[in-house]
Amino acid sequence: FSLNSTGDFAFHARLCCGQFRDGIYLSGYPTAAIPNGDFEDLGARGLPAAWETVWSNSGGGEAFRYEGGAEDAFQGSSALRLHATAGGATFVLSDPVPVTLDTTYRITSRMRFNLRSPSDAVYFSVLQYDGSGREIGVDEMRASTNESLWTWLPRRLVIRTKPKTATIRLRFGLASASEAYLDVDGVY
Repeated sequence: FSLNSTGDFAFHARLCCGQFRDGIYLSGYPTAAIPNGDFEDLGARGLPAAWETVWSNSGGGEAFRYEGGAEDAFQGSSALRLHATAGGATFVLSDPVPVTLDTTYRITSRMRFNLRSPSDAVYFSVLQYDGSGREIGVDEMRASTNESLWTWLPRRLVIRTKPKTATIRLRFGLASASEAYLDVDGVY
């Protein structure tokens, strides 16, 4: 089999009767049209456009559009940076993204972080909302100490929208016992 950098894979196999000479290929899931997933467009208060809902729990923290140039971003010249102070948690929520109900999507992001404590964590979540704006589902992945070591790594969630889902919102979070950073880029 082969696997590319976005997680698509193919099983290369010779099958009966020469009908499938090159193998069986599995296509990827559709992706949602995530606005400003490369965080290049600046919005209000120093945040990336379409990513302007931010909050902190238990302690302090902040989020902002980090413009460190091509050497600091996964793609382009900007990334979303979350910063948590000691004992803090910071979260960022995207604007609503329209989706098709009862459909499977693959949402991909690139994340880098370096956490010190086993209780520290970063989160990548997809929240589903019905037409009235009521949350009706959550899919989430959690990563912890020694999973990134400040290296850009792909993180993926494969979700199935519910029969009443009208929109999704993406949420990134950082919770840490000591000062920590999470960079996010390449969300699609």
